[in-house]
Amino acid sequence: MTERNVGTETRLAELVKACPECDIIADIGTDHGKTALMLIESHKCRHVIATDISRVSLEKAEALFRKQGRGDFATFLPGDGLQPIPENASVGAAVISGIGGETISRFLRRDLPLSVIPELIISPQTDVPLVRKTLYGCGYHITRERVIESKGRFYHIINAHKGERAMPDEEQIAFGNVEPYTDTVVYERYRSWLNKVLGKIPDEYRTGYLKTR
Repeated sequence: MTERNVGTETRLAELVKACPECDIIADIGTDHGKTALMLIESHKCRHVIATDISRVSLEKAEALFRKQGRGDFATFLPGDGLQPIPENASVGAAVISGIGGETISRFLRRDLPLSVIPELIISPQTDVPLVRKTLYGCGYHITRERVIESKGRFYHIINAHKGERAMPDEEQIAFGNVEPYTDTVVYERYRSWLNKVLGKIPDEYRTGYLKTR
């Protein structure tokens, strides 16, 4: 199956593939726990810290781990954003997906100044330019980015590492930088789609669509 039209399971697999191998990975907003379980089953990490603001979602995720006999490989913590992660936890990376970009940016601005997590893997549902700008403003920089097309929608997977770099120009914030992309064909399809969308929006509203603050 190509990256042009992948299903949900394959999309999650691509998200997991983007993660580094380390002892502990945090899955922020774990929801059903599928991504967290895939992190363990793909041997990306020895242990997952799965967080969610919804206790009901955490219970579902925990039940999934028990059903698969993986209950000892995860810790389930309620809370918002990165806040539930214990200060003494040696988390090598954090995955944030399935959440709108404005929500992600809100808790990144709140939580990243106190974070020592070296790498973030982020897949925003909306407002990708805002997430890019927030990362640079919070002392992280984007090292890799790709676009996946699934059922007529485009999804971004962003790898960001801790360490300050100069803020990219506004075009790169808005559209991403082609250089880190692993599949330029999919990226160009995304650019073509986005340009068509922007072409239908009056100039005075375009900055709202490409939200960066």
